[in-house]
Formats: sequence, structure tokens, C-alpha cells
Amino acid sequence: MSLAAQVDRAVNAFSADEADPRSHQGPVLAIVALALLACATSLGNGFAYDDRWIIVDNPNVHDLTHWFKAFNDTYWPSIRNAALYRPFTIVAYQLQWAAGGGTPLLFHTINVMLYAGVSALVYFLALQLLPRGGAWVAAALFAVHPVHVEAVGNVVGQAELWSGAALIGAVGLYLRARRGGVPLDRQTGIIIGGLYFGGMMFKENAIVLPALLMGAEALVVTDERPWRVRVDELARLVVWLGLLAALFLAVRVLVTGEIGGDVEHGALRNLGAGERAWVMLGLAPELARLLIWPARLYADYSPQQVQVHPSPHPDHASGALLLLCIVVLAIVSVRRFPLVSFAIVWSAITYLPVANLLIPTGILIAERTLFLPSVGAVLAAGSLVPWCLPRIAGLRREWRLVMAGAFAVLL
Repeated sequence: MSLAAQVDRAVNAFSADEADPRSHQGPVLAIVALALLACATSLGNGFAYDDRWIIVDNPNVHDLTHWFKAFNDTYWPSIRNAALYRPFTIVAYQLQWAAGGGTPLLFHTINVMLYAGVSALVYFLALQLLPRGGAWVAAALFAVHPVHVEAVGNVVGQAELWSGAALIGAVGLYLRARRGGVPLDRQTGIIIGGLYFGGMMFKENAIVLPALLMGAEALVVTDERPWRVRVDELARLVVWLGLLAALFLAVRVLVTGEIGGDVEHGALRNLGAGERAWVMLGLAPELARLLIWPARLYADYSPQQVQVHPSPHPDHASGALLLLCIVVLAIVSVRRFPLVSFAIVWSAITYLPVANLLIPTGILIAERTLFLPSVGAVLAAGSLVPWCLPRIAGLRREWRLVMAGAFAVLL
């Protein structure tokens, strides 16, 4: 078969939306292969940065016989003054330390395998919203996104991977169950609840799941029934999820003594909510750059690397203009391109816990915290595929070949 004929076949396959699960085996394997190619070099990494405090020098991780103590102790060892509460993550580290004898290779292998699995879950999520071609493009971009290097290449980024898998899987299950306006069944609701609680126990960021489900119901779920009926059904699920969140927060406060538990970043110390909002507004262009074109990555985004302004400053103009454009795009897209609106809502909601608006955190910007928001970015990119494919199909073979090659080079 000639190369041009293969491109034709690929375009036709991308345009299809096949229900047969076997038709997705090839795309899923390709996504997994991309993820492995993107991060396999991390297998040779050692322990670095926070790995030392949380894993190497943490006696709780080295004692599997007392694994249950992880549920009554903080994520950070007390000598670091920070706290946080992630018992499932500590238990996972205990198992890996015991199985690998403390070697970093096993930890990094688990990270790489988790990343490949999460990339496949992004494909599953995108399939509920897009034709197969658009879903594959979104997942492929996710699998090779450079901003994920910290979450995968650093051992303690594993918390992001476990929690992200639970949250992405839960939203994907909800969208699949609601496809065609079918009410959510009890079994799926129980699974979503289990994923929700498990995700929070790995990392607290998963607590935003109810907000994501509400956004999905409002923007991308098609249901001809009256809104009152839909709201009542969703409210029941949200109430149950809210009870799970309340249980998690109650245990967290009991163990750590507070909702947050992190040591606030030096640049945020003694700043009120309004001042922190000004700081983050100034950082908005850098956050957008990392999601859209992460050509430069840094181990630490401290005031030596980024400008911090806790009060109005001319540097805020670009951030304000960017946020205004994003809000306008989200509003304009509600009717014509609802997936774009949902993608924006996804990124905003998943970034909120670390945005320093509600609670000050120990970071200004950290690439690992963009792991979940990047799902919104790639979904928005994937939404362009159904619009592009009919136009590409009408081009000459040479141009289709050039465009396919350009995308391959981008990946």
C-alpha cells in the first residue's frame, strides 16, 4: 500500500465513530506507545527533591508491617513542618519500597506505567465527547505533553497520577452512563463514589469531582428531559459525593489539624486573599504558556524566575486580558462549541485547589499541578478535529500527506 493510500485510510478511520470496542485497540495501543516513548527515559532517574523527605528519609515508608499508621499520620514527616494527608499514596510507596528493596527503578517504573494508563483514560474520556479521531488527537497530545515531566519523572509526582486516574475515570464513566440522556444507574454511581474517595485519599485535588460533573451535565450531556428532573438526579449524586468529601475533610483535619496543611510559599506569607489573587493574575500568562506551548520548563518557579506583584501593577494587564478572552470564549462557545466551554471549565476547576485563592499553598507555579488542567487543554485541541477532517479530506493527497507529517512531527 502506498504512503498516500495509508494517509487516506487514516483520515477515513479518524472520521469514523465506531461502537465496536475492538476498533479502539489500535488507537489505545498507539496512545500507550506515545506515552512510553515520551517518559521511558525517566526510568534511569534516582530520588530527587521531595523524594528524599517523603520516601528516602521517611521511616513510615520503610515499615510495611505497620501500614495502617499511614491513615493516622501526615503525608510529610513532622520534621518538615508541612502536613497534608495522602494515606493511599504512602501505602503505595510502602509497597513499592518493600517490593523493590528501596531502589528508585521500581518507583519510576510504576510512574511510567501509571502515566500510560492515564493517557489511555484520557482517550476513554475524550471518546465520550468526540469522534474517534478527535479523541485520539486529544489523548496523543496529552501523552506527549512536556508539562507532565515533573509528575512522571519525579517519584512523588505519583500522587498526581493516582488521583488523576481516579478523577478522569470517574468523569468518563459519568459521561458514558449519561450518553443519549439515559439516567445514571446506581452501580455506576457507586463506582464513581469509590473512585472519588480513593482519589482524595491519594491526593486532595480530586475533591473537585462534583464540580466537574455539574459542568459536564450543564455543557456536554444531551438530555431532552426537563432541567428540573436532571437537576434532581444530579443533586442526589452530588449529595452523596459531598458526604464522602466531608468525611475525608473531617479525617484530614483530625490528623493534620487544618484543612490545608501545607507550608505557604514565602512570597505568599502574610498576604490576604485579595493580594494572592493579584499575585496569581500576574502569573496567568506563564500558566497558559505551560499548557499551550511548554518550550521552556523549570524545576522551580520562584520569584527569581517569575515576577510577584501582590497589588495592582502594569504587568497584570496581560494576565487580565488573557482571562477576559478566555471567559468570553467560554461564554460564546456554550451554544456552538460546548466542548470548548467544558474544556475551559475543566482546566479552571482542576487548577482551583492550587491557585492560592482559597488557601495559600507552598507553590506559586509547579508543573505537576498542571497535570489535570492539561486535560482541558487537549480536549479543546481535539474539538478542532471534527471541523478539520472534512476539509482535509477534500485536499489533494500531497497536502494530506504534508499535514499528517506535520502532526507527527509535532508529537
